[in-house]
Amino acid sequence: MSKLAILPRLLGSLMYLSPSSETNQSLFEQLDVLTDVFPWHEEAQVKHLLDELIQTRVSATDYTFSVLFEGQGEMVAPPWGSVYQEKENIVMGESTGRWDLFVKTYGMELTDKIEPNDQYGLMLWAMAALLEDGQEEAVVTLLEQHLLPWAYRYLELLATNQESAFYAALAQLNTLFLQQLEQQMALSPNVVQLYK
Repeated sequence: MSKLAILPRLLGSLMYLSPSSETNQSLFEQLDVLTDVFPWHEEAQVKHLLDELIQTRVSATDYTFSVLFEGQGEMVAPPWGSVYQEKENIVMGESTGRWDLFVKTYGMELTDKIEPNDQYGLMLWAMAALLEDGQEEAVVTLLEQHLLPWAYRYLELLATNQESAFYAALAQLNTLFLQQLEQQMALSPNVVQLYK
């Protein structure tokens, strides 16, 4: 596995799979690896956020995950790109169609569940898969056209959630990761109208 693919793979798991999943149960026991798998620029801030993740991981329950990521009740921060990019705040809008076409172009199957593919964690998994395949141009397209146009707004909302301090800190860590990628790769994300 490409070393650069490790962090989006791990963050994608934390942002897509429930805390009780076998993958995340294992990851919760070794959250400190998140400092070692990426050359962070903001080391002190990352260390602080990881300490916060470790201290608050008990707030990451299947219930809080369901509320924040699956739609139980009113969602503070829906994890699907179309909700932010479609005027009606719907899932499976035009932006989802563009994302599905991108995924199909690269022969990726992100999930076997019947759900919108433009879920934030799934997009990180797609980035990891493309990095593993050495598809740097596709990673740039993924970030500039599909993820960055809405991700910062999503992560901003998730960081203010009152359900789980763990997921609030995780949102901040994801923001640092994306900001560093954007800077390092000199990206120019599409500017789109956001509706949430």
